[in-house]
Amino acid sequence: MTVNMPIEKIEPKGKEKPIYSEQINFQFLTREFELQLILTKDHLEIKLYDLSNEDVYQNKINNENFSQLILNKTLKTIKLLPDNFLLYDQVAKHFLFIFGLREIILKATVKKKNKDLINFKIETLTKENQQLKKRIEILEKNQKTMIEDFEQRFQEIANGLSKKQMGGLVKMSGKYVCQWDTSSADSVVFSENDLKVTAIKGNFWRGARGNKILTQGVTTIKIKMDKLHLGNGGIMVGVVDSMYKGINYNSAKGHMLYSSNGNYYQNGQPRRRLCKPINQNDIVSVIVDMDRKELSFKLNDIILGVVCSDLPKKVLLAIDLYYQRCSASILF
Repeated sequence: MTVNMPIEKIEPKGKEKPIYSEQINFQFLTREFELQLILTKDHLEIKLYDLSNEDVYQNKINNENFSQLILNKTLKTIKLLPDNFLLYDQVAKHFLFIFGLREIILKATVKKKNKDLINFKIETLTKENQQLKKRIEILEKNQKTMIEDFEQRFQEIANGLSKKQMGGLVKMSGKYVCQWDTSSADSVVFSENDLKVTAIKGNFWRGARGNKILTQGVTTIKIKMDKLHLGNGGIMVGVVDSMYKGINYNSAKGHMLYSSNGNYYQNGQPRRRLCKPINQNDIVSVIVDMDRKELSFKLNDIILGVVCSDLPKKVLLAIDLYYQRCSASILF
């Protein structure tokens, strides 16, 4: 027989506000129970009502280090009620309630003389909390992007000022990638502290390489098209297998290049159309993901996508120039 009785509402004493509170009703055999829980920063209070016979089991754990004990996973089995109510450490480790929005899972066992068990769990990750958590993740991601963009822009400004006023190069640790390798080129001249390369001595394919071998991580290199033939011709940028030092376009094995005509070339052969032709003063981003072995490009703010997903183990930044006086500069 079920007896209806007023349920005592658990309230924290003083001004202490609960971090989490929950009420669960369930049946066991022919009896009905209600479980009330309240969590604060320093204690867990539990009341178990037997609605069939008006019995009340309650207990309160006080410990100023309670939350820290749980987070450190040092909390072992706690006997909350004599032989009736046990809280196990394998679920207590999920008590990240001091962070407010994180998932809280309680798993309790009510043990009777006949050894029958009731298991239930309480999950508190409401839709509101899910939405708020998602918004926080978006804000954190946007903040990271803003910081990276600021660092990148600062580097570009610093490089520009350094080249213009001091003739040197300002480097930010972990950000500036490479310069042109003056030993791997022919029929080109380098300037602005080896950041700019310009074709000389006629119209034919010649090239230059970066001075740093890329083997791991994600590297983005921005290259400005300083001068193109008739406004949009004569330059290819990308990467080359480090084992190939050849600079002749017609025998350019291991080359993966984005051409100013808008096409992607691999081993000297056109593979796919990426976009409209590049214009003078456009900025091409060469994005090298050596963890995934992927090469992708971006033209100004337009993402052109992945063009190669099987990069060799070691690659170098590469540029090929055809027309005399065509030039490009590493910005970042």
